[in-house]
Amino acid sequence: MILEWKDKDMKGKGVGKEDRNTNTGWFWHVHHDVLLEWCYDYEERKKYIEEEKPEDERELRLRLFKRVEGEIPKELDEARKKYDEAEEKYNEVWKYYEAGEKYNEAEEKCEEVKKNYEELGRKYDEVRKYDEEIKELHKKECPGCPWNGWTIF
Repeated sequence: MILEWKDKDMKGKGVGKEDRNTNTGWFWHVHHDVLLEWCYDYEERKKYIEEEKPEDERELRLRLFKRVEGEIPKELDEARKKYDEAEEKYNEVWKYYEAGEKYNEAEEKCEEVKKNYEELGRKYDEVRKYDEEIKELHKKECPGCPWNGWTIF
């Protein structure tokens, strides 16, 4: 997978170098099977790799897991925001479902979630046009990387 986002703590950061903090942002190889991903907590992920991943994978994972230095297209951040909105609504609906109550409200929320996910799908399709640009940036920033389009292993 070329691109993935997993956490909703983006807050518009990660596009230009001037917007970047040290622990959150776009990173290469947060996971072994995703090239570019939003990392919500670099130190937490690094610690997890050091303590939980197989010992023979750690050096490679840590060497490749690094912040993107080049510019990331703004559309990726916009798509990321849409994902956050959809996830937030999904979590609201899930609370109703778990509680076994407020079925009418849950049904309304489901419709909102559906619309947000449809919009997310459109945004994701739009940002796929940056795949080649992302691959080129990766090639520059991660020389000698064993990424084969699917994994670093």
